[in-house]
Amino acid sequence: MKSSSYIILNAQLQTLSSDHALHLRSFLPSEMQQELNKHPSDVSGISTDAFSDNFIINYVHYSWFLPTLKMYEPNEIALFLAVLPSQTREHLSNHLKSKEVADLKTPAKSFLELILQVSLIGEEVTILPPKYLPSSPLNILADLEKNDLIRLISHLALYDLAKEIKQIVDPELLKQIDQALQTSEKKYLKKILKREENIPYQKMNLKGLSQESFRNQLHKRGLARLAAALTGQHDDLIWYVTHRLDIGRGNALMKAIDKKNPAHVVKVMVDSVMEALK
Repeated sequence: MKSSSYIILNAQLQTLSSDHALHLRSFLPSEMQQELNKHPSDVSGISTDAFSDNFIINYVHYSWFLPTLKMYEPNEIALFLAVLPSQTREHLSNHLKSKEVADLKTPAKSFLELILQVSLIGEEVTILPPKYLPSSPLNILADLEKNDLIRLISHLALYDLAKEIKQIVDPELLKQIDQALQTSEKKYLKKILKREENIPYQKMNLKGLSQESFRNQLHKRGLARLAAALTGQHDDLIWYVTHRLDIGRGNALMKAIDKKNPAHVVKVMVDSVMEALK
């Protein structure tokens, strides 16, 4: 069983009296009882509505559907577009040059939603709805839109930039950096400039960069920090964050998550995420 399955089972057991719950638990093998203790639930009871066929589809950035939809004919794409949220449908229509949307009855709609869901998570895999994720300060990330996540990534990169600026004496380079930053980034950089982080750091290469190259380097630094913060988080939370982003950034974030990150580094990164979110 996946950890998510134990969380759901715990949530259901919490709807029963303690004696009844203990009695039912006694039928489980000892290994399963131990796993159940490792994956408590913060809610009591499960709403089946939360597990509707489209709850995953509604959370995903439209670009994750492109690889699947490109395998179908235009008349078939029109069927799939009919089951997607309006904004997702609009983006996909532009990319696929398909403006036609079919008129579907409920059974056909549920079937197509299931096909799209399987294309995202596979046939045997289940994903916890965000409300049932195990408690974590980072659960808020699951509900952020793509643009908010990108802004967060940009602000996280400023922690690395702050370390660089302390060592720069060239006024022209400082001016170029200032011109490349957005107003909110300048304010945040000023706020964290005097922070000290006792964690490993790889020096940035800022000299001779175009503004675009500078922004790209910042973005990679921010992604790396977010990846470090997600170390040790529940797999389903990581799935939500990566799939709220476009498929390119999402895959890059997924690959950057290193489960070997030391605990003190992860804590620093989580703290920086929570501060940036404020």
